[in-house]
Amino acid sequence: MANDLYERKIQDGLKAIAESHGPDIIKPVTVVSVDEENFLCDCIDDLDNDMPQVLYNSIQGGSGYVVFEPAINSRIYIGKVEDSDQWIMVMPGKINKVIINADTLIQLNGGTHGGLVLRDGVKEQLNKIEADLNTIKTVFTTWVPVTGDGGAALKALTATWAGETLTETVNADIENTAITQ
Repeated sequence: MANDLYERKIQDGLKAIAESHGPDIIKPVTVVSVDEENFLCDCIDDLDNDMPQVLYNSIQGGSGYVVFEPAINSRIYIGKVEDSDQWIMVMPGKINKVIINADTLIQLNGGTHGGLVLRDGVKEQLNKIEADLNTIKTVFTTWVPVTGDGGAALKALTATWAGETLTETVNADIENTAITQ
């Protein structure tokens, strides 16, 4: 409820700014289709006028960029690029996808919890542990107790397994320091 009120205040403020500079500077529209490859969306305004090829890649600079892809049927605000017929999204409504491309670092929530976990690194470490557990399970399932040997047969079967230690995981094995959280 408070979020709706906040959004309405932003919308009213944008509308007031737009009206002070003339018609159609910033206007609300509804997204009807999205072209992900070219960062464009087709929209309709409140009077059912087509607003084709609205650019939604609104933040770009150098080789890094942030893209907020609007969801179909969501309301967005678009602005007209000065001295052109091009419209660009200035405020997304419901966001379908966020694409971030940064040269050095993407930081989420302050970055104090270290780098984002690398799925393949974690999977590799888990597979090693699972293989080790499966080895010892096989030893126990194939072991046949021998009367009077005091466990010597079991000790012999587990000697190879016990002699192979697992390598401890270090952060570098499973952490992407270019994305911190």
